[in-house]
Amino acid sequence: MKNTKAGAVDPERLKIAPQKHFLYAKQYGERLRELLRLSRANGIEPVLITQPLACGAGIDPATGVNLETFVSTTLWWKEFANCREHWEALELYNQETRKAGKEERVVVVDLANELPKDSRLFSDIMHYTDLGQYLIADIIYKDTCKDLIKFSSDTYNGTCP
Repeated sequence: MKNTKAGAVDPERLKIAPQKHFLYAKQYGERLRELLRLSRANGIEPVLITQPLACGAGIDPATGVNLETFVSTTLWWKEFANCREHWEALELYNQETRKAGKEERVVVVDLANELPKDSRLFSDIMHYTDLGQYLIADIIYKDTCKDLIKFSSDTYNGTCP
């Protein structure tokens, strides 16, 4: 992983991230549900996508870096003690996205769980390489194809994977 450094983690600080972002994530979920309702009221069928991150449990298969304990110096590095803390905070928002999709019966592409945590797919902990973008497009197509056919069955004659 580029722009990383090893970091000693204070276990007490790791407990703070979920608490700190819990309220913000709940408010995000409320705003997201309202956007879903407004979209449908205006004839738009939304699709939700969770946000992946090259952080969390495991070892990066390309570099051998521990994806929990490394510290990124590129994105919000002062906000989070390490990548585990960053992932736990982001996952609160992803959970709200999944929950809103289920409650509102909206297609959810769970990219956060489907995209491998592999530095060959990320240019930093959040942005994607060309290979990452290609894989993301493939995942989105696979996860949405059948639902999109329902909305365009009169114009689309292809099949889904």
